[in-house]
Amino acid sequence: MVSVDKVYSTINSLANKDQRSSVGPSVFNSFSSVAMADIIDDIRITIKNDKLGLVYGKIEKDRLEYAKDALNYFYVIGSGLTFSTDIFLRPVNLESLEDLFYSDDKIDKLESYKHLTLLRKMGKHLSPDNEDADANIYYLVTEGGYKVFPSTVEDSITATYYRKWASPKWTYMEVNGTAVYNGSANDAQDFELPERFFDDLVYRIAIMVGINIRDDKMLQPLFGEKQIDEKENVS
Repeated sequence: MVSVDKVYSTINSLANKDQRSSVGPSVFNSFSSVAMADIIDDIRITIKNDKLGLVYGKIEKDRLEYAKDALNYFYVIGSGLTFSTDIFLRPVNLESLEDLFYSDDKIDKLESYKHLTLLRKMGKHLSPDNEDADANIYYLVTEGGYKVFPSTVEDSITATYYRKWASPKWTYMEVNGTAVYNGSANDAQDFELPERFFDDLVYRIAIMVGINIRDDKMLQPLFGEKQIDEKENVS
């Protein structure tokens, strides 16, 4: 993951070179969450474009690999779901569901109760213990989780899904009136992104803080000439 302290230190180093006052923890944490959200949105767009066949060229394909790598941080496999009051509860950290499984077998999703009625009229069996080739179980998305059919299924349901990302937070303690990083705090949180996203995070936060990122002499030690050119072309 990208160190929140490394990003914070870099931002304040850039602010100092731009002859600005230092960026305080609360401002940094606020902008960090925005930058993180923006990057996640870009990652989703890249993945969506790939599914639509809109990813071309080396740069776009590299971005796709970066996006897939980043999503691995949030992918949860085989998480058991809790059964309560006729439904399997949605995981509290769920962002988007991929699939549900019953004893390692993928479960088909129902679009509505009408869909279930249609399947029954077609003679589809709804018992997981039925040895018929058509035997299957299904699930329907509800407000609080997932309704599984038949109702006799009350356990052995697992999920694969993308979880919510945690908001980055630079935590600190006061030492002689100065904020000093405290990475052992319970609410300390690094950026849940691969290290390769460090430059992107710094660039986005610097813009929001108001640092003059157009100054190539200031940025070159951090990004290098090639990366500066690429960022200028995008902005």
